[in-house]
Amino acid sequence: MLKIKNLIIIAIFFALALSNTKANTYFLIGYDYALPTSDFKDVISNAMGIQVKVESRRFCYFWFGANAEYLIIKNKENVAENIKNIFTFSPNVKFVIYNETEINDYKGNLALYLSPGLTFSNIEGQDDLSPIGIGGYANIGASYGFKMFSRCASLDFDIKYNLPNFILKDSDRETFQYITIGLSLGICL
Repeated sequence: MLKIKNLIIIAIFFALALSNTKANTYFLIGYDYALPTSDFKDVISNAMGIQVKVESRRFCYFWFGANAEYLIIKNKENVAENIKNIFTFSPNVKFVIYNETEINDYKGNLALYLSPGLTFSNIEGQDDLSPIGIGGYANIGASYGFKMFSRCASLDFDIKYNLPNFILKDSDRETFQYITIGLSLGICL
């Protein structure tokens, strides 16, 4: 529960930091489903969680902000290495590679984007290993813009390949790899 509070505090901080631009700053919240890959699929069966994003869409082909994800892990039975949860925080830059109309015209605009980045992670387990990690991700997604409550809104779908601890991790901890499929709803602040 403490991680969720931290996630909300981080999101509010970035919302306030980006709100002074007052131009297309979005707050998004959504659902994540993680599919383990590589050796990680031998440890966990699945993971579900939430994502919170704050991003500025001020520029048509270049969006930036921050993304926080909290995944609750379901371990496979009879596995010695038990992982409880994964919390990641990622500054992000999205490169819009396609959009139907002007990005600020939210009457059914579809935009496709790519987003590589750096991830800071906290991987909690039932062990004495350091939970801190630094890694990266590669993301592809789509954003559909529309009006909601007389405000600009968006529905975002993304698929992200995560390696949250491949750069820095405890020497005894495995490198985790997983694919998250996310869906989030956002509104312009």
